[in-house]
Amino acid sequence: MDRSFFIKSIAALSAAGLSAPGMTARSVGYNSVQDAFTGAGQEDWDYLRKHFSLPEDYRYFNTAGIGAVPISVREQVARYWDDTEIHPKPGHNHKAWQSVKLAVSDSIGGKPSNIALTNSATEGINIILNGFPWKAGDEIICSTHEHPALHAPLINISQQKGVKLRIFEPDLVDGLNNISRIFNLASPKTRLIFVSIVTCTTGQRLPIEEIVDEAHRRGILVAIDGAQCTGSRALDIADWDVDFYASGGQKWLLGPKRTGLLYLKEEHLDLIRPTTVGAYSEQGYDVFKNEIAWASDATRYEYATQNDSLFSGLKKSISFLSELGFDNIRSHNEELAEKLYQGLSENEDVYLISPEQREFRTSIISFGLSSMNYLDLAKKLGIAGFRVRVVFEAGLQAVRVSIHIYNSDEEIDALIEAVNYLSA
Repeated sequence: MDRSFFIKSIAALSAAGLSAPGMTARSVGYNSVQDAFTGAGQEDWDYLRKHFSLPEDYRYFNTAGIGAVPISVREQVARYWDDTEIHPKPGHNHKAWQSVKLAVSDSIGGKPSNIALTNSATEGINIILNGFPWKAGDEIICSTHEHPALHAPLINISQQKGVKLRIFEPDLVDGLNNISRIFNLASPKTRLIFVSIVTCTTGQRLPIEEIVDEAHRRGILVAIDGAQCTGSRALDIADWDVDFYASGGQKWLLGPKRTGLLYLKEEHLDLIRPTTVGAYSEQGYDVFKNEIAWASDATRYEYATQNDSLFSGLKKSISFLSELGFDNIRSHNEELAEKLYQGLSENEDVYLISPEQREFRTSIISFGLSSMNYLDLAKKLGIAGFRVRVVFEAGLQAVRVSIHIYNSDEEIDALIEAVNYLSA
């Protein structure tokens, strides 16, 4: 990357006013991707960018933080919201609400009755941890590479209930060795393993099916933070036999903010007690008798007036991705991630902290420069128009790149070129 290119990049972004959201939105009104998309070549994926308001000179590599919402999804939210204000009524449309759960179940597996709609992965995580029947001295196993959305509730429940946290450092060289690292910490007091299927730090995929099999053999339950997985690949969490699964709608699913989902195996509905409740959580109560009958399915974890328009948007975003095909999405994203990983590997100044084994890498690649502080690297890449995220969890000092459907070969080439320039 020559100096003139780097200077031109900075000048172009300054002139465009990068802080202005939605600038140079290229199109509106796309309601279907089937009219032009086949998934056969990069031209199809380049076309998809027209479904977003991302400026042409803004290379967005932070879907693991927040996804860009398709124009058609935002239009759906606006239409639904307008309709509810034109014809206001209390409560929400039960049939429409159930249709969102059906869309969620189609995308992740499991029955709609085992799914609760939440405001975030964080809320789902808290429902699991706060409703679990803990006893002082019980143990939970997690990794050092979890997001604050899991670490903070874990610490909170540890302080409140006297639960002990057992923490392992993920093995980035031998992915299967993480099974041993987890179960070397297990004891007769271990009640729950709570980990991310894909870590927010390095994009490492954990061998969840093997972990679940061994955990259940020992009588231990498994909860999954799926925030970095849902929407990036085909899933069947019921087939994996996980006990609990929490995720948000605003990352890889490209849905509106403050949407999320929680899945529980049916046999655990009476194990996890609802802790924040209200109308809709119950199917009847008698305040004089001090009695309440919880909803018979996962609806018991939902409560109060909801913003239905946001969840109509979540349903639309799931439909958008389903039309593309989750296997197509995974192939596209991970092929670009591999191109980035291999390209950065050729630079001796680059250190990569994403897993060494291809089978445990995903579309999240984290790295740094030996010659530059990671915060400075992220800042300079930002000035050049690359939106990345720093990795500070677990004491890691790196820059994270997360790749989704609106990213392209050209952007990967430009990013590699920019890193090479900055390391010179």
